[in-house]
Amino acid sequence: MRAHWFHGMMYEDNRSFCGELCVSRDKFNDPSEAYGHILNVNVNHFIIAPGHVMIDTSFPLSRSPSPVTLSEYYLKKGCTLLLVQLFVHSKYQFKSEYGQLVEKLKGLPVDYMIVPRVSSHALHPDMVRYFARKKTPFIIVNAEDREELDEVAWGWIAQAQSYRRIP
Repeated sequence: MRAHWFHGMMYEDNRSFCGELCVSRDKFNDPSEAYGHILNVNVNHFIIAPGHVMIDTSFPLSRSPSPVTLSEYYLKKGCTLLLVQLFVHSKYQFKSEYGQLVEKLKGLPVDYMIVPRVSSHALHPDMVRYFARKKTPFIIVNAEDREELDEVAWGWIAQAQSYRRIP
């Protein structure tokens, strides 16, 4: 197992300081606790800060004619991971819509993940299985009122999650 050791300027609680940290087994550790081979990463010219995740609610990239230009707007706001909404209206065309959006987002200057936004009427277990295989972080379910959510077959949806518990 490889560990990464960072030494440089860090930012925490609205103050910057010179320090070091170690990432080992997907956890932040003290550098003395690192197991295995330590890989030193020179970050002298960078400031290490937590990431800023944004979802494209105000300006959806999937509906934009130029998503690369629009993504620069989010990048200028400090976004390090952009959650791009995929608006799904039909339970039959969602696979092709997902593929088209992946092609459209190639070359984006910011890291992104696709988040499906599905109407409660169109939500289907096949859809949940497909998006779990594509490793989407979660699914947004649209509903006009609480009664629409009662009509969804949540038992089948939960079963479709199988081993990948996509929220």
